[in-house]
Amino acid sequence: MSIMVGIGAFTVILVAGFAEASSPEGINEESPIAIIVGLCIFGVIGLNLLGIGLGVAGLCQPNRSRIFAILGLVFNGLVIMGIIGIMAIGVAMGG
Repeated sequence: MSIMVGIGAFTVILVAGFAEASSPEGINEESPIAIIVGLCIFGVIGLNLLGIGLGVAGLCQPNRSRIFAILGLVFNGLVIMGIIGIMAIGVAMGG
């Protein structure tokens, strides 16, 4: 789940970058594409939080292998940190 969400996040960020670069004055914040990209980013973050919750639940279950729960937590955490890092870079370059 975390790998698919990570690929989805990468795709959404690529679409946002392409939309920004394709317009001479940048993307209009009230355009439908900007709204859809913003909602997709919230969806990706929500799915990552769901994955983290499932990873924690997998760690709490007795008599189960914990390797996939740990891997899920790590990958979901990396995706969220990557999104936050890309947003921070965008804010730093924009201002």
